[in-house]
Amino acid sequence: MLCKDFIDKGQELFEFSKIKVSFEPVLINSDGEETDGQGSDLAETLLVLDQHPVFKTLQNVHDRFWDMFIVDAFIGNPDRSNENWGVVLAGDKFVMAPVYDNGKCLNDKWDGDKMKQFLSGKLLFEAEVCCHTGKNGKKINSFHLMANGKYTGCTNALARFASRINLGQIFKMIEEIPVLTDIQIKYYEEILKARADHLITLAGNLQNNRTKELNIF
Repeated sequence: MLCKDFIDKGQELFEFSKIKVSFEPVLINSDGEETDGQGSDLAETLLVLDQHPVFKTLQNVHDRFWDMFIVDAFIGNPDRSNENWGVVLAGDKFVMAPVYDNGKCLNDKWDGDKMKQFLSGKLLFEAEVCCHTGKNGKKINSFHLMANGKYTGCTNALARFASRINLGQIFKMIEEIPVLTDIQIKYYEEILKARADHLITLAGNLQNNRTKELNIF
């Protein structure tokens, strides 16, 4: 998968892993050790976004993180590590880098036969997208985390997704890719529609729950 070069002359990309190791004093990870920039502990990630001086200079950094989290679930990207998202230093200011490196989305290793099997068998459309971990290193299913409504930032990002998603535009883009086969097009459109419907339903359920809670008071 190709990605347009978004770094202009004189700019520099700093992946999240590089920022994570630049804390003073050094950040202690969930294992009680000095961080090496690796690890996908969600609590650690949110702590860095909250407290690191670089991220404190940026507006809406939590919104950008949770928007990326939702889109990764939508496209089935299981490979959002600390090395493929971050910030760009432009002059003397940092800006959030655009979302990049989505090469493992949409079951990139599947061939046409596997896709046909999936479509004919009516297998689960909800991908087991687990880019982050929780307590004791246990993987967190992105859809399950959204559904529990624990993180307000995630719930708000889900609502933004539900209000903005335009499957017609996405399908048009897919259908205009000349190298895709008919079965690939059908598979991509069906799985994206199923996930979009699921995410929109989750957003509605969480909004209804929030309304009920407000009505109690």
